[in-house]
Amino acid sequence: MADNQSKFGALLTWAGGIAATVIAAVLVYHFTTPPTPAPPPPSTQVGLNGFVEDDVTQKPVVDAIVTADLGTKLASQPTDSEGRYAFIMDSTTPPAQSISVDVLAGGYEHYTATVTLTGGDTFAGIQLQPVPAPVAPTQPGQPVAPVRIPPKPTLILRIPKNYNIRTDTTALKPK
Repeated sequence: MADNQSKFGALLTWAGGIAATVIAAVLVYHFTTPPTPAPPPPSTQVGLNGFVEDDVTQKPVVDAIVTADLGTKLASQPTDSEGRYAFIMDSTTPPAQSISVDVLAGGYEHYTATVTLTGGDTFAGIQLQPVPAPVAPTQPGQPVAPVRIPPKPTLILRIPKNYNIRTDTTALKPK
């Protein structure tokens, strides 16, 4: 009987060692594994579209640079041949309530506005003010009136040295 007890004791010692090893491995894994990160919040998208036109002529402004600024997100694009633009941007957290819009176009005043965002797409029609024409200086005592100063035309000719230049117009008349 004593022989059975020593075999049973050895079996218990062996099983206890295995159990202790498994428990130790589980504890090491539990305390050394980093926690799984929380999933990112779902992103919402902001849509902004519209057109850019001349305030005086009501014609589209082509190639105006439209910039949309959500604070941490920024996007720019030129208007198309009909003055249209469109943005789809990931919103910030919490969702943005407004967006800053800047427009730059040659011959027009700089435009800046804050547009309140609505659910889905937000439409913003933008009218640009033309830059006023330069005014020629007046002499003392002369009335002040706006005068358009036309640009000076520039003609650059590069003629090879072996060519003769004629100034008569007979060559231009039909025969």
